[in-house]
Amino acid sequence: MDKADPRAKLEPFQALIGEWTIEMTHPMVEDTVVRGRATYSRLCR
Repeated sequence: MDKADPRAKLEPFQALIGEWTIEMTHPMVEDTVVRGRATYSRLCR
């Protein structure tokens, strides 16, 4: 088993933490843009 700090394995995901706005379309619903928001935060320290 790896004895390294388990938090170090999460470091690549640090760039995702924050609030993101989302826009999506779908080919079956032409001329419609669906907007949303997603928030990612750390659950552990």
